[in-house]
Amino acid sequence: MILLLLLLLFSNTVYSATQTISVVENPQPKQEEVTIWGTIKSMWLPILLLIIIAVVVIWFIIWLIKKIRDRRDLWIRIMKDKKELCRAHRDSWRIKKYFRYSQNCPIKLIYRNDNSIHSKTIGHYRGHYISRDGNITIMFNFRRRWLFFPKPDILMINMKSTMTISKKVVKEIANRKELVMENEEIELPHNIITFNPDEVIINAYSLDMDYRTEIFLPVLKDSVGNILNLGLPTFIGMKQIALEGYLYDQTDDYAKTLKKSLDINPLIKGFNKVSDNSSSIETEIAQKR
Repeated sequence: MILLLLLLLFSNTVYSATQTISVVENPQPKQEEVTIWGTIKSMWLPILLLIIIAVVVIWFIIWLIKKIRDRRDLWIRIMKDKKELCRAHRDSWRIKKYFRYSQNCPIKLIYRNDNSIHSKTIGHYRGHYISRDGNITIMFNFRRRWLFFPKPDILMINMKSTMTISKKVVKEIANRKELVMENEEIELPHNIITFNPDEVIINAYSLDMDYRTEIFLPVLKDSVGNILNLGLPTFIGMKQIALEGYLYDQTDDYAKTLKKSLDINPLIKGFNKVSDNSSSIETEIAQKR
């Protein structure tokens, strides 16, 4: 009996020793793949700040270049002044909206073709004034800048009844041909523009634009059908204003340059110093007397 118990105990010990011990490891979480979109989503705030800073820097560079160009170009300065004067003299009741400028007072072209009258809207009113060069300047909107902001454009219409043109003519004087200057007076069309309470009417066939100044000019025809060029009388008046501004700038620059040259000249500085000392000595002597 005792022998049987010992055999059973020995067999259980051997069985337990021969059993395989299995270790179960905890499964690790699967790593997610790094994608470009995930990186952008995690860094959206710094990227947004960089975009804003880049836009501000680009805008500042464009503004600085435009500012330098405006100071050097006389025509750009004249156009800028004309726009400011149009804003100052505008009829406020003709302007209702800024961005939705189509609700403002319309500017229409009216012309006759094939014994019938045609009309079309070419823009909307922003301001106008009559300048000293004999032109009426109208600021209007019909296109946008950067697809959002209304761009103010300038339309100029001659208001003079006549224009004097100087031209060279070859004449025979004392059996000799000489080149002389003659003045020719040309009649110009009038009553081109009419300001009605609800619209501005221009009696013209179309508008043309000068590529240099971006000024719009009306295109007219005479009774025969020939095109009348109103650019010449318009720019003759503007030329006088440009010459006046150019003369003022040249005089101002000359005065500043002359002052600088006098300030840095040692002979003149010494002469001024001696003159000041002499005047002070004379003043002291006069006071002692």
